[in-house]
Amino acid sequence: MVSKDDSIYVVIGNAHPMGYALAYLKYVRGRGPWRGYKRTLRKYGVRNLLSSPQRMEFEPCYDVSFPFLPVSQVKRHLLPEEGLEELLRKPAGPQGEALMTLVSTLGAMGLGVTGSMLSGTFHSRSDVDLLVYGCRRSMEVMEDFKGFQEDLSWVEKASRTYGLSIEEARSLYDVRRRGRIGGVGYSVNFVDDRPKRYCFKVCRRVGEQEIWATLRGNCEALFYPAEVNMEQAEVVRGPSLIPTKVISYESVYSPLLFIEEKLRIRGMLMDCEGELQLLVGDREVPGYVKKM
Repeated sequence: MVSKDDSIYVVIGNAHPMGYALAYLKYVRGRGPWRGYKRTLRKYGVRNLLSSPQRMEFEPCYDVSFPFLPVSQVKRHLLPEEGLEELLRKPAGPQGEALMTLVSTLGAMGLGVTGSMLSGTFHSRSDVDLLVYGCRRSMEVMEDFKGFQEDLSWVEKASRTYGLSIEEARSLYDVRRRGRIGGVGYSVNFVDDRPKRYCFKVCRRVGEQEIWATLRGNCEALFYPAEVNMEQAEVVRGPSLIPTKVISYESVYSPLLFIEEKLRIRGMLMDCEGELQLLVGDREVPGYVKKM
């Protein structure tokens, strides 16, 4: 979304309070390679978002603070599907060629583009960020797409950003979701196209918790935020209550949550009207997801 002062925001999820959009500030007007813009968010992740100049608002429904953008301040809503159609009609430079390659490999149905390609602020070193809409389409991509060249520089960046060892960061890498095409980086991200009711349940914090869990991953592990049901769980540290679901606002852990295996998970235990959820990406307890 583009605000009335020409700042560019990234929308979070598909459930929003009346009159507001959950969205974080990414670009503001200024000097930089992004065609008259500069980035305010240098690195991804909840911890880095907290250092953003954007104001956070407390949300009593989820007992946490979120970045909001009032709808009254929105000048333009950039639609990923329309952005993709426009870019395919007029592919430009290496990014345009990489985008064409991705779309021809995956098939154009149910796709959109995001990031600097959508906002028109991309430069010579920008990545191509693709969106895949819906559960069925997402599962088809994960089953059929083999990816292109690996981009192992991502492993080093993830290690630094999230405080992980190289081995731990390597376990999160999936060439289907991030790689390179002819020198251009790409990412493939997944979007839940089903409308959701905001504040379906009121949640409150219980406390920091670490568990060992076996998960039942499906397409919802690919979306943002990732939601995964637990098959089995054992509390290692923290409240003795057993959560039934993991919610992750750190998309870096999505590849592990998608795979059904035993994992070590740390986060904030939330009581959502009797449903216990382990939240990864809390501002006080960032948490993690690691292989056992």
